Amino acid sequence: MFIESWNRDLHGRWLSLLKHKDGILVTERNTFLCRINPINGESVWEVKITSTYGYLTAFENTIYYLENDGLLRCINFTSGKVERKESLNFSFLGYAAIQNDYLITGSWRGYTNLFCLNIDESMSVNWTKLTKSKKLKSFSIPKFHDGCIIQANTTSKFIWKVAVDTGNVIWKVKTPDNVGHLDLDYSFEISKGNIVMYTKDGTICILDELHLQWKTAIVHTCGIKTVKPKILDNQYIFQDSENYICSYDINSKVLRWRIYSNHTANHMPAIDLSSGRTLLGFTMSKQLIISENGQITKTAISERRYGSEFIKTKKGLAYLTKSKLKSIKEI
Repeated sequence: MFIESWNRDLHGRWLSLLKHKDGILVTERNTFLCRINPINGESVWEVKITSTYGYLTAFENTIYYLENDGLLRCINFTSGKVERKESLNFSFLGYAAIQNDYLITGSWRGYTNLFCLNIDESMSVNWTKLTKSKKLKSFSIPKFHDGCIIQANTTSKFIWKVAVDTGNVIWKVKTPDNVGHLDLDYSFEISKGNIVMYTKDGTICILDELHLQWKTAIVHTCGIKTVKPKILDNQYIFQDSENYICSYDINSKVLRWRIYSNHTANHMPAIDLSSGRTLLGFTMSKQLIISENGQITKTAISERRYGSEFIKTKKGLAYLTKSKLKSIKEI
């Protein structure tokens, strides 16, 4: 059973959330970035920003906050001091990520090129790739694995692997047929080093990187609907009809459970708990704890809308709603 530990009213929209070391970073009140103590929800420090429409990432003791207009702030995690501000001179970047001592951003939906920036004193461009396109919904927000960028293109229906250090394309392969929502990051994941793609007709495919061929892992006859699929440690979770969520075991490829839900939003947070249990967050209804064999336990917590995944803290879990940061714990 989960109960609420604390909640913090953030008084705004377009909220960003990041767990780093022993702190939670969140944007709030339209013009502030705050480090939050996960035990009590109180501010450790706060920094004035221009907009909460931005993207958080971190490396060692530095927090990077990239606003949607391209202004990058480098903030000391311990003190909250803004150590540097840089204008990247482009907007609608979609995300920011630190990989191999580089800051990666850009290319989402073809608004800008893909950029790799040094995070040393120069903040110079290490490399850039031409991804800007007049056709929207071109490129997804990338995922990262083994020092490389994995990114899908909706318009041209391909997925590529790009080396972070050099920008060289390692391989480029056509996506499976009937894949959708690539620009929104809905149709592919990386699980235990494998690139996994979902199709609307219910096929889950895994890329054989050695031969650059897609192999069918699971065929689910009901198809896959709008809720973004999840890959947790040992299961695939996805919506297979308007009112049902199902789970497959990754290793055995066997259906573990299928449960009724009135969940209607595209986003459904999920996280593994102890003893093979899974916590799912549904809009307009109670959070559910699902056992390995599909037994359901309702929690006392319900939300109208979720704004993030569940993140683990020392004292439980934290997540965003439409306008609040909440912490819950199991009793």
